Amino acid sequence: MIGNTDDHTRNHGFLYHFDRQQWSLAPAFDVLPINNSRQHGLGLGDAGRYATIENLMSQSLRFNIKPFKAKRIINQVSELVIQWPEYFVANGVSENDIEILKGIVPIQNLG
Repeated sequence: MIGNTDDHTRNHGFLYHFDRQQWSLAPAFDVLPINNSRQHGLGLGDAGRYATIENLMSQSLRFNIKPFKAKRIINQVSELVIQWPEYFVANGVSENDIEILKGIVPIQNLG
């Protein structure tokens, strides 16, 4: 959705909560757009590394997320991603950088 296919294993993190003695997924990091490719570094679903909604949905049950809820999450993320230029402006990203990123960030839906 954002043109970032730099998703190797060192770009994912976990946090250990000592009070609960439990692991959780860390907040997202290193997610700037880098290209228009849909070919990721890690497998996304049954169809391998290719980014499509169908491929992402193919693994929802593996993570104990029912398909209807996975689709809702994907729609929420899509709605936020469309607004990326507004977030960048609000956080001080220069107009020049935003114009460069517009050439990289895929605006189309993954479906």
